[in-house]
Amino acid sequence: MKIFLSLAFLASTLPLHAQQKVSIQVGDCAPDLNVLEWLRDEPLTSFQPGQYYVLEFATVSCPPCRKSIPHLAQLAKTYDRKIRFINVYSSEQPGDTHSYATRIRNLYAKLKDQMTFSVAIDNVQATAHRYGVHAWPDIFVIDATGHVVWRGFMVNDLDAVLEKLLNATLDPQAEKSRQATFTSALLQVERWKKQGEFKQADQQLRALMISSPENQGLLLLYQFNLWVGTDNTLASEILKVMLDDGKDILWEKLTGPVSQQANVLPDELVTQVFNRAYQETSLPEVKASILRHQAHLLSRKAVSREDQKLALQDMMAAQKLIDSMQIVGSPTQLPTYKSMSLQYQYLASAMDGRPSQSLLEDFKASNPERIMWTLLVDDVVKIQCEAAASQMLIPIDECLQQAMTDHNYSWVSQLGERKASMLAFVGDQAGQEVTYKKLIAYFTKVQDKKRSERFQTKLDAL
Repeated sequence: MKIFLSLAFLASTLPLHAQQKVSIQVGDCAPDLNVLEWLRDEPLTSFQPGQYYVLEFATVSCPPCRKSIPHLAQLAKTYDRKIRFINVYSSEQPGDTHSYATRIRNLYAKLKDQMTFSVAIDNVQATAHRYGVHAWPDIFVIDATGHVVWRGFMVNDLDAVLEKLLNATLDPQAEKSRQATFTSALLQVERWKKQGEFKQADQQLRALMISSPENQGLLLLYQFNLWVGTDNTLASEILKVMLDDGKDILWEKLTGPVSQQANVLPDELVTQVFNRAYQETSLPEVKASILRHQAHLLSRKAVSREDQKLALQDMMAAQKLIDSMQIVGSPTQLPTYKSMSLQYQYLASAMDGRPSQSLLEDFKASNPERIMWTLLVDDVVKIQCEAAASQMLIPIDECLQQAMTDHNYSWVSQLGERKASMLAFVGDQAGQEVTYKKLIAYFTKVQDKKRSERFQTKLDAL
């Protein structure tokens, strides 16, 4: 019995999923499907007596859903006519019918030769809601009487389950009990982790690795999250085991926590995790996200270096990754990739002591996200480039004015902070005072007392 890896990968995810009210469980009658469009095979309005079904809910952006396609196709071939396999693609966001349906059609057009089973587009999330689907993939096995006899999260489990089903040896309640026992054990691990009982949590995970070796990948992810930031030597050893084994590891999901803890992990291990994640996905947006994480880590290392030569080398490597995003990423994201490329180019010029006004103008003209401005300001101040700070004062003030016009209080606060920090850096205390007074007046007018008082405190401290 395996559990879908990413359900329990982050500390909060499994408890949330486990505690959600699920409408359909083993023993319940399977609800009819509410499908927007059938992409392959005849439409199914209701489950037919005497016919077995495997119903897998998936999403376009779900890596394990994509990885399950070849196995699902093989099972469909093995059990041809005996079991009908149906892949229902649901929208991650309610109300996203048109754009999401287009993405599913594009996916099917690309992989239709591999998807040799029924494929349908959910009517937004109508069918998924009926079945109580909260994470993907979510798989239901339905018997000849139209009842759910198994529910799980890994397509690999189906081999044994379907063999038992057709041999009339499947015990639905026993399968359900095993899953509940395993989930309960993981919830106990989370409780011990929150209480700081790391050794007890680790012992529980090691015991589960012995009793449930098929869940090795999931348990290693849990173990890594348990120790990283607490015992980084042990966390690194766990990463090595994962890299050596590699079985059932969702590498793309691992890039997040590895990025957050990259400063306490060996560089070579961090690089290997990102490389493995990149190799194991075919989704353009995921590939681009992985490259973006890597570039961000390199840029963080660059701005922290004292050696200018090494810092520029890191920035050049980061720039190369950002430019690669424009090749492998989604065409719809090209404007964002271009802005990021210009952001990195300008930062590199500032590191070299010769900030390029033309690059800054190109960056501004690319209509970058506001967070790119805030990151750029922070980096320019950190590398102590006064010329770049002076160049950026006017565009940052323009961004601040726009945020005020939009009444985006959070961005007014963040951009105001950045402008004040640059003015402090270039030694313009009078400009700082003017900026703080302007912010105080704005937040007083919109009756944001907390922010108004915070900036008054900063003004008083000058």
